[in-house]
Amino acid sequence: MPKEKSKKSKDSKVNYFQAITGYKISLKDKELKDANEELNKLVERNFFLKERTDRLNQTRLQNIHKAMTEYKTFTHQLNSQPRCERDDVIIELKNLWTFKSSLNKELVEIKKQIKNTDKEISQSKQALKYWTNFKNQGTKDLDTQIYLLKKELADMNENYEIISYPTK
Repeated sequence: MPKEKSKKSKDSKVNYFQAITGYKISLKDKELKDANEELNKLVERNFFLKERTDRLNQTRLQNIHKAMTEYKTFTHQLNSQPRCERDDVIIELKNLWTFKSSLNKELVEIKKQIKNTDKEISQSKQALKYWTNFKNQGTKDLDTQIYLLKKELADMNENYEIISYPTK
């Protein structure tokens, strides 16, 4: 009997070790499955990023090509324009200076004309004021003189009547 007991304990030990080993294997399988899933996600992400990088590189190359063609047309236009020499620049600056100085002279003349016109306007206003006052004052004086003359005429008529018709 003792021999049987030892066999049972060996079988139970083997089963116990097999169970622990099976459990460890299942853990490792799960870790392997998770790692494979993460690897698949990273592979998909890498594929997406490679496609994106390819599109961006293609766009970059197109933009570089476009910029280069624009640069070539700009340099061609720049080279096709006549070159300005120092003498040409000096002549243009002198012309500009004479133009501006003539404008300044014209501006000074216009300012003088404006001052003269303002003086003439103020003189005209003064003359208008003087003659308006003269007219108003003259009218008053004439009215008084006319009144006095009418009064004197009335007195004279009265005196004439008194003299010409003797009292009876």
